[in-house]
Amino acid sequence: MMKDMERSLSRTEWREAATGGLYAGLAYALLTIAAHAGRSMPGLVTILNAVSFFSFAGFLYFYARRMAAYAGGDGFSYGRSLLFVLKMSLFAGVLAGVGQNVLVNWIDPEGFREQFDLMVANMAGGEKEAEMAGSLGLKLMRNPLFAVFSGIFSMLIYGGLLGLLISIFVRRPADPFGGGTSAE
Repeated sequence: MMKDMERSLSRTEWREAATGGLYAGLAYALLTIAAHAGRSMPGLVTILNAVSFFSFAGFLYFYARRMAAYAGGDGFSYGRSLLFVLKMSLFAGVLAGVGQNVLVNWIDPEGFREQFDLMVANMAGGEKEAEMAGSLGLKLMRNPLFAVFSGIFSMLIYGGLLGLLISIFVRRPADPFGGGTSAE
């Protein structure tokens, strides 16, 4: 009976991480695309970046609190909360990577080519090395798998750093008199 309750809580945890990651990643990707589209207006980009940050942090907090409530009397430790935030960031990273790939390959490929050429031109080193690095870098940026793995990696770092703070507020000690798990 106890093993079934733990298994049910684990499934609930992965489901909540996937659902929260879906919403957080979708919001992040859409706001990133909107910020890129409005890049000629720095004030708008600043506002969109702030909304992106607070929406991502809000989704992480909301779903981690929700998961803490599912844990019931078992409590929700700091480490467990941080692990949940990382799971959620993993799912969000997939969508963030897909959004980046769509932006680079379909929405504004020329804009990214210009930005990349400018970045490579500012690199130290010879012209031949810069050209070779630029060609390889642009090829990598346009690769869907690289974009998704890059999105996952960056969101794990981003979510992990936010999770260090969020987990302080989400953690709950176990109820010594509760004893059971209330997984739905």
